[in-house]
Amino acid sequence: MERVRVMLNSEIPSILSDNLPFSNPALSRSYMLFHQLSNSENRKMYFASGDDYQNGKIRGHWVPWENRWIPIQENIPVEFIFNKLNNNDPSHIEVLNHSQRLEIPIYGDLNLGRFTSDKWKCYQTFPNYFALTEKIVPDYDTILQQIKDFFSKMDMTYAQHDDIAVLKPIYGWESRGIYLACRENGMLILRYLSGDPISDHHTIENSLRHVASVPYLIQAFVNTSRGIPEIDLHTNKHDARFVFYIKKPGIARFFQLYIKTPQGMVYYPIRYFPDSVFKVI
Repeated sequence: MERVRVMLNSEIPSILSDNLPFSNPALSRSYMLFHQLSNSENRKMYFASGDDYQNGKIRGHWVPWENRWIPIQENIPVEFIFNKLNNNDPSHIEVLNHSQRLEIPIYGDLNLGRFTSDKWKCYQTFPNYFALTEKIVPDYDTILQQIKDFFSKMDMTYAQHDDIAVLKPIYGWESRGIYLACRENGMLILRYLSGDPISDHHTIENSLRHVASVPYLIQAFVNTSRGIPEIDLHTNKHDARFVFYIKKPGIARFFQLYIKTPQGMVYYPIRYFPDSVFKVI
């Protein structure tokens, strides 16, 4: 039986489940294009769930069909893994560890992936590149006091700030599970990342219980509504995303740049970035 290249993705459910891949429509469209590019001419890569990996094989995969994904059930040996799994999921960690034991090549450095997915470890390693950050103690009874104490530390650390702290999961992506704790007229207000207030008492309680039960950070809000002056971006841009490859140590070739805005990711031509951007990178 032919061995195949496989992308294992944490956004893809098992073919035996009743769920569909990529609940976000924009993400689904992106991966449909990725599937098309990965399966043209002499190239082939299957898209599968880590839950469908078993002993060096996958028991099925997903293919796009008329703007939706359909499951294909077939038992196939894995030749190569393009890793898009959750580095904090014990079952996904075991899939990657098992693949390594079988010496199945895995795209990307696993240790780097595990490091960058841990926001607390990133902060501890590069504290000078982050705003004031602390780890939330997982205790619902003290969560409000922890937030109040953090605002006091913000007052002592910064001559001026926006009275906003960000609550974000240590392990997470796509801005999921992020809340804004805002101090307004001496009162603490919990808001969604969009800025909309959470007014329902039951929802506030459930949100705080979630923050106190899942590993979370609290971090001073960095206001980039007027741009990022350190790299001469002075328009309403949130942050820049760079795609590049390392030609040799210290030398990179940049070939794609995106800006994250409140409306989503926007392509931004390289020629519009000042040289100071690349010096920072």
